[in-house]
Amino acid sequence: MTVYGGYYREQCLLPSWDNYYGSAGRAVAVLSNLEKNIIFETYVANDLLDHIQYFKKYYDINLKTHQSDFLIDFSYFHSLSKPIITSNIDYSINKNEAIIIQDKYVICYGTLESKAPVIRAEKCVFDFQSSKLEDVYNNGNMINEVCLIMNFEEASSITNSENIIEIKKYLFTQIKSLKILVLKDGPFGGYVFYENSQNLQIPIFKTDKLFKIGTGDIFTAIFGYLWINQEKNKLSIQDITEQSAFSTAYFGENFFDYKINILDKYKENLFRKVYLEKINISKKVYLAGPFFNSAQRWQLEDIKQLLENFKFNVFSPLHNVGTSKNSRYIATKDLEALDNSDIVFAILNDFDTGTIFEIGYAMAKEKQIIVFVENYNKNDLTMIEGSGCLIYTDLTTAIYNLVWTSLNE
Repeated sequence: MTVYGGYYREQCLLPSWDNYYGSAGRAVAVLSNLEKNIIFETYVANDLLDHIQYFKKYYDINLKTHQSDFLIDFSYFHSLSKPIITSNIDYSINKNEAIIIQDKYVICYGTLESKAPVIRAEKCVFDFQSSKLEDVYNNGNMINEVCLIMNFEEASSITNSENIIEIKKYLFTQIKSLKILVLKDGPFGGYVFYENSQNLQIPIFKTDKLFKIGTGDIFTAIFGYLWINQEKNKLSIQDITEQSAFSTAYFGENFFDYKINILDKYKENLFRKVYLEKINISKKVYLAGPFFNSAQRWQLEDIKQLLENFKFNVFSPLHNVGTSKNSRYIATKDLEALDNSDIVFAILNDFDTGTIFEIGYAMAKEKQIIVFVENYNKNDLTMIEGSGCLIYTDLTTAIYNLVWTSLNE
């Protein structure tokens, strides 16, 4: 089996992460525990040849490299933030030429620095990571069975539709030999489609921590591996979907531990599985938090945008009331908004007195409260924890749990 794709440096500030993986590198690392005859095929610059040779030895894989001049890095502030991508060459107008991949089974990830490869295979899984079909899928491909995996935003951009039935129809029409279409949808799970059957829902496995960088890569790796070996392992597509979703959750919580057999972990039944019905999240979220210096203001703006990206109706005292000098006016409007909110998301960094007051008021009104706090003394949270607030020290985990709390399981 060949895994093709990028090998990039990834950095994240919170939580700390600085490693060379990229989508294909991560897939190979995880699959090396399940399959001993993996070929990792990738473009690599001379500056990274020694590094990727160490990677090859560490994960005990076969390596096939192609010369590249690109050095590409991904930098994240946190694992839900959009990456800052840096490259020594403009990859939007200069790309390495398409290579030809011939193997019985292939998992193909999208790359930034090269054109889509031409693939000759019995089965091939494509992980898009792009809003253009041609970036990943080459019309010269000769594949007996195709599986497409993409997130909902990518599929919507490609098809110019947000209707999943229209998306399915378009892609099954456009991609010959398409057998399975997977639409991932973040905290909502997503769907798996067959051409002539009903859609299958992707479950969510709830974890205590969630590191999002690369979890989609892992879903594709496990789904692709199990689908490719479906007849041998005698698994249904539902089995494959469930084990892939579990693998995503496990590595989201244990993101430094790639040298394990994830299918053995699946048998341990570590996490609670739920199926969530995606709805238009119309619930009103009161966003409490300080905004008195640039760091506080930046974080508030960042979280507000993330919540709005998930379609929450967000009330922010800063944005909706402002900074009037009339304290009675501010308090009246803020308390009125708390009364009308369904849930409170409180940023408790710096233990701002206004935010603590808002949490207490919301408790008295029996509101559901999500607290995000990064550094604290446990004794400082005795009343808040004891009153049933959900407390998280990681932003991604806090926001995903806000989504899950807002949906009917």
